[in-house]
Amino acid sequence: MTDKVKNILDQQITEELFSAYLYLALAARLESMNFKGLANWMTVQAKEEEDHAMGFFRFLIERGEEPVLQAINSPDISKIKTIADVCAAGLEHEKHITALIHNI
Repeated sequence: MTDKVKNILDQQITEELFSAYLYLALAARLESMNFKGLANWMTVQAKEEEDHAMGFFRFLIERGEEPVLQAINSPDISKIKTIADVCAAGLEHEKHITALIHNI
């Protein structure tokens, strides 16, 4: 595996884990807004993102590569005040992640 491919996959692990952090933060915000069902759904989405990260992690391991784990930024949800804000943030982030996957 080339260094370029390895670095992209290491970065994708970080991006997927950030996605999980973001969705957990959104779930917490939804809980505080008393939208427990949607908060649960967002928690499920967070788990799915963790699974994606582990897929890339295992892919590297199975090819004899050691994943390099990078720092995960804290998501900024300070401007998320409404359900519409939550949905918009989730959609924008999914567009970002999809673009990264297409880049790979």
